[in-house]
Amino acid sequence: MSVSFIVAGRVVSVVDVVWSQPPRERNASYPLTGLMRHGQCRRSVAAFRGGSTGATVNGYGYRCNWYTKSGGTTCTGVSITRAKVEMAVLTFLANEVAPGVDAAPAAQQRRQDVDRARDLAKRERERLTKQIKKLSDGLARLRADHAVNAGDYEPGEYEAARDKIRKEKAAAEKALEEVVEVESTPAQVDFQLLVLGLLDEWDTLTVGEKNGILRKVLRRVSVVRIDRGQGKRATSRVEIHPVWEPDPWAPQKVSLVKQPKQAAAQQAPHLAVVA
Repeated sequence: MSVSFIVAGRVVSVVDVVWSQPPRERNASYPLTGLMRHGQCRRSVAAFRGGSTGATVNGYGYRCNWYTKSGGTTCTGVSITRAKVEMAVLTFLANEVAPGVDAAPAAQQRRQDVDRARDLAKRERERLTKQIKKLSDGLARLRADHAVNAGDYEPGEYEAARDKIRKEKAAAEKALEEVVEVESTPAQVDFQLLVLGLLDEWDTLTVGEKNGILRKVLRRVSVVRIDRGQGKRATSRVEIHPVWEPDPWAPQKVSLVKQPKQAAAQQAPHLAVVA
């Protein structure tokens, strides 16, 4: 019997989640397959065979592929046991997302806030779309009139009017990009029930099902090497980048909208220091 979850008010089957992935991602070897990255070089971190009790097993841990291929010449390298990084991810989901489900009034308020912000963004998108069309039509009329009645314009008058319309149109298009991003960006509340279901059913889901759901809620899991000085074994820091927060690895954009003071704090990834 297929397990189903609720995502943004929609009932979603685990089968649907898995089959929505590209074919090569449906047969994941481990829950975090395809999500692991090295925080320093930002390249993939692959599972390796190993063990701590004498016996070796497949997928014992993760280490940086680029470090292995380059022989350590272009990357510091990093390694971590698979059990530790998976525990860091589950702990993050349990501590940061799942508790919101139990806080019914607060969760309902967050849902209303998200819906309100998206509704405002939708109306602004519609307004800006009309404004851009109006400016485009106005520019086309100006060009057509100038082509027929060029002598009616004072020197530089046509160019000034054309450049003014172009500037207003460019500003509207930039603002439109921002409101579209607000309208389409996921919110944590969209994933609360999905995450709660994942945690409840973790032991019964297949590896592919776990991986399919985790790909829905995480951008990546970054592992950063922490050197502790000569003679001391390096440790690792796990940074978790959920899809509902700004991507800390994305190029910084210059926004036309003044950002709140807490925006910078929201850019910081979630951290877990493990040995």
